[in-house]
Amino acid sequence: MLQGIVVWNSYNYYRNLFEEKVKGVIEEDMFQLMSKDYFSEIENMMKRIELIDTEIENLKIIKDDKKEADEILKKYKHIKELNKVIIDEFIDKVYIGNYDKTTKTRDIEIEWNFEF
Repeated sequence: MLQGIVVWNSYNYYRNLFEEKVKGVIEEDMFQLMSKDYFSEIENMMKRIELIDTEIENLKIIKDDKKEADEILKKYKHIKELNKVIIDEFIDKVYIGNYDKTTKTRDIEIEWNFEF
């Protein structure tokens, strides 16, 4: 939607700029300079709009993920017993490191299905 507004506004600006050139208000070299600057600005604005649209989509995904996580947390708020189904909803992967004989421990890393 923003791109349509930018295109329409740029069309009006450029048309007015061209009319001023035809009327002799501005000379050819000034028209060329202003046109070049203007099209460069439009290109930068379009790139910025594209970045903003991508960020909006990413935020929508994050929002959906958080909503899903909230639903899972509510679903299991008062669990009495842990089972495979519950574990599968919360945990994606578990990494178990090598046993350290000195400390008699091992590193365990859990990859959750969502962020808390």
